[in-house]
Amino acid sequence: MRKYFILLFLIFLAAGGAAQSGFSTIAKLRSITITDATKDKTQAKVWTYANRWWCVLATSEGSKIFRLDGDIWTPVYIIAHMKTGQTDCLVSGDMIHILMFRGALTSYLYSFQYNPASNTYAIWNQRTNFSSLSLPSGPKTATLAIDSKGRMWIASGDGSNVLAWWSDAPYSSFSAPITIASGIASNDRYVITSMPGKIGIFWSNQKTKRFGFKTHKDGSSPNTWTADEVPASQSAQDDIGAGMASNQFNVQSTSDGTLYCAAKTNYNKTGNPQLIMLVRRPNGKWDNAYTVSVYPTGSQPTVLLNESAQRVNIVYTTKEGGGNIAYCESATNSITFGPAYTLINGDGGILDFSTSTHQPYPSNAVVIATNTSTSPYEAISVRTSDLNSGDSSAPIVLSINRQLPINPATDGGSVTYRITFSKSVTGVDAGDFKLTKTGTANGSISSVIPVGLDGFVYDVTVSSLIGTGDLRLDLKSTGVTIKDVFGNIITKKYAEGQPYTVGQAPSVANVIRGPYLQNTSGTSIMIRWRTDVPTDSKVVVGTTYGNYTISATDSLVTTEHKVQVTGLKSASKYFYRFGSSALPVLGDASYYFSSAPPTSTKQKLRFAAFGDEGSYYTTQSNVLNSYLRNTANSPADVMLILGDNAYEDGTDTDFQNNFFVPFQNTILKNHSLFPTPGNHEYHTTPQNSMAAPYFQNFSTPYSGGCGGVPSGNEGYYSFNWGNVHFLSLNSYGEETSSNLRLYDTLSPQVIWVKKDLEANTLPWTIVYFHHPPFTKGTRNSDVENELIYIRKNFIRILERYGVDLVLNGHSHVYERSYLLKGYYETEAEFNLSTDAVTASSGKYDGSPNSCPFVSTTKKVNHGTVYVVDGAASSVGEDVDPNFPHDALPFSSLKGSMFFLEIENNRLDGKCFKEDGTTIDQFTILKTVNKTSNISVPSGSSVTLKASWPGLYKWSTGDTTNSITVNPTSNVTYTVTDGMGCLQDKFQIIVTAAGLTRNANNNNNKWLNSPLIQVFPNIIQRGNTLTLRSGYTETLNASLMDENGRMIRSFKFTGTTTLETSNLATGVYFIMIKNKNRLEKQKIVITTN
Repeated sequence: MRKYFILLFLIFLAAGGAAQSGFSTIAKLRSITITDATKDKTQAKVWTYANRWWCVLATSEGSKIFRLDGDIWTPVYIIAHMKTGQTDCLVSGDMIHILMFRGALTSYLYSFQYNPASNTYAIWNQRTNFSSLSLPSGPKTATLAIDSKGRMWIASGDGSNVLAWWSDAPYSSFSAPITIASGIASNDRYVITSMPGKIGIFWSNQKTKRFGFKTHKDGSSPNTWTADEVPASQSAQDDIGAGMASNQFNVQSTSDGTLYCAAKTNYNKTGNPQLIMLVRRPNGKWDNAYTVSVYPTGSQPTVLLNESAQRVNIVYTTKEGGGNIAYCESATNSITFGPAYTLINGDGGILDFSTSTHQPYPSNAVVIATNTSTSPYEAISVRTSDLNSGDSSAPIVLSINRQLPINPATDGGSVTYRITFSKSVTGVDAGDFKLTKTGTANGSISSVIPVGLDGFVYDVTVSSLIGTGDLRLDLKSTGVTIKDVFGNIITKKYAEGQPYTVGQAPSVANVIRGPYLQNTSGTSIMIRWRTDVPTDSKVVVGTTYGNYTISATDSLVTTEHKVQVTGLKSASKYFYRFGSSALPVLGDASYYFSSAPPTSTKQKLRFAAFGDEGSYYTTQSNVLNSYLRNTANSPADVMLILGDNAYEDGTDTDFQNNFFVPFQNTILKNHSLFPTPGNHEYHTTPQNSMAAPYFQNFSTPYSGGCGGVPSGNEGYYSFNWGNVHFLSLNSYGEETSSNLRLYDTLSPQVIWVKKDLEANTLPWTIVYFHHPPFTKGTRNSDVENELIYIRKNFIRILERYGVDLVLNGHSHVYERSYLLKGYYETEAEFNLSTDAVTASSGKYDGSPNSCPFVSTTKKVNHGTVYVVDGAASSVGEDVDPNFPHDALPFSSLKGSMFFLEIENNRLDGKCFKEDGTTIDQFTILKTVNKTSNISVPSGSSVTLKASWPGLYKWSTGDTTNSITVNPTSNVTYTVTDGMGCLQDKFQIIVTAAGLTRNANNNNNKWLNSPLIQVFPNIIQRGNTLTLRSGYTETLNASLMDENGRMIRSFKFTGTTTLETSNLATGVYFIMIKNKNRLEKQKIVITTN
């Protein structure tokens, strides 16, 4: 190994532009047993990405991707069971494309994308299978390149011609071959490389004793190539040996278009060059060939290029047929190769077929060769480094991963973590680390040992393990003096290492959490679960149990599984199964979900809300069982959780034991979950942090994927479910930038709330968050500042935008309000006659004063119902003596949950007590108690429909939702609910002939003869609406939306038209007025 500290000498030589004096360090890496040699010379098996080195090698199990961790090559992916060493690897952004060349047999192209979360590669989701390429007989190699337009090229041959194929992304199939050159020998080689604005193909022609080179301009016709440049032909000596060109060479290009080609000659005569460097300048001119002095001989050359340090190396085998691996080095600004140095010593073995990367390397490079004297072969590799005086970048931690044991669970006495740095570092000791623990787990750091000799990787062992819980190794945030060889101290701290679960025996892959359903919309859903050991992920779904027509996979190997399923139809029930590709997927008929209905739906929707549900007490199971019994035949599709979801501290262990375990086998697997955080979620993290386990355990639609305005913050979001708009808010967390909370009306959250509510057009709006504005349970809203501020500052915004229902937890009781309006004071100041829309209980059960709350769809303060239910798992013993709150008198001190049903314009809320009884209920109805004036031509029938879903008692004696009548004279029909609460009135005017009009209003200005005819009254958006009047006078007209806002006003006489292309879909009204009369016509604009 060469000495490390020769920096000043290297600087001096680089400044002078003379030959360099070799790599600063050479570290030998662990060997790998392989089944095929690392040939062919024109190919590259190695690449660098994300501060790591990677390679592809053939093993007994198949061809594998390996990642270099310290001095150990870690297998991370089996590409295929084919065992070929003739692979070419091409980096393109975060992609790696791997061509498995198999001669005259079918060759295969595999494409993988880097996954930073797991620090490995996964199959490319744009093409989840290999592409095949059938080459003609006689090819010796094949290589890859991608041009600046994204087109992929492959160069190969057929024994006498140089050929090229091309394909556009996602590279599923390739073109017919294009002939680049003809008349080559059967054992000649070829290589393709990308250059600025062009693709180049270099080849040998041992018949003409010359090398060849052509270029193709990116974006031009694939068949258009330049003439053969015959590289460095001016240097050729045809009368010596077999001439200049041999079939052993390797090329690499720089960012400015300079091309370097390391080649073996066929001179084969003492005193004549065996290895040469050919250089093509960006202007297309080739330098004279540069001689490389080798000892004793040289073959199988490879180019290594450090563009930033202006260094180029030729790596080669010291003997034909095998020897050691040596190299020579030169500055690129004045090419003169220095003496030969040993790069890899075979120690008596025979090394050959050195390979590296197509990329210019940064400060360090990796070279792999094959030890052909062993059976099976061994891949022998080294990592080199060039110390540059200008390196001022600080090292960082790339990962802290479990090393021994591999499984996350252990019942052993010690564990070992492996820490990987971005560069070689020193000064790593036990004092640089700390242990982050949950439960009773504990231990002590017993050793810190470097892995290998290069200083990139260290193993830290923690011994004397005791207790149970999670144990994680973190780098301290202060007092760390780890630095690289230049003295740059580490600045970026790493605090999220992989934890071990101490006190549990490891097992095979078992589902230990979930599944649970998140971010459900009308077209997609995310299904999550956790396993005890890492696997990939697979989900299949279908509308019929046992017939799964949709499949979604994620090749990321992990214990935290998140699979997004797309292509769903709205308002549909799906059965699903989940698991991994290697193991049978799980799921019986109880694993199902429903996709969200469209916003235009009138079907019945059901929602289950659980507040403070995260205590694993008997109350929790009682409440859950009560819900299951009460909804056995009609369960909810959606589960809302109202905060404090995992007692006591919101840790991951708390979530596992107190939330997921109790609920996952019953409702989490078939209810779409939309959570909100409480104060217990923040017990272990600051209020302005997103590091709490809540944010790791739940995925929320904060990007707007389920409807509503995107919030950009995981703590609060909105979503639509049918004709209901929900907002889930964070009443405890602080905004990271300003430390403002929900009750700060200029906070980003409140600003977003206003934007979201302003944009909302759905008839029902429900808001839920943890802290209640009103309660006298285990919390007192008169004395607790958080609750006071929410009541005084925030809820008036909700009421102003017409929010119908507010759900809260925090207080471990059940309390439900009247229909409150404009009440923001203490309990003592509550006045039922002035602070509520009505004194009714809203129970709508036939009891005294129990008529439903009647509301409107208008975005105004029409009154809001407040529900507090924080009793889903425990009921507090320290209840306020004034319980319940006067404004929320409908209450219970028992365990409970809240259930919602919404059908069209009717909302029913119910509280299920833990013993299975329903202890409270209320109903809200919108746009009911209507009077309609209808003109009917004599002899015609008309259908009358009640404005609410429920019970009906018609004046005709009918009890259905609608009736059809054929009146012969003016008559009034009525329909009531039979409970003295609701009545619709239909005033029928029988006309001799003419137009009919349906007027859904009780305004006494309405007259009995229509002013205009509007047709069609149901129209597709983009079509033309016609208004026709039988009167000669000029009429004043206005177009209004269903909330009464004027869209436009106009005047017309006789007939006119309106364009609908600039109108949103929905309900509108044409208001017509002359000097004596006022009339309204309803129109509905539908999607086109």
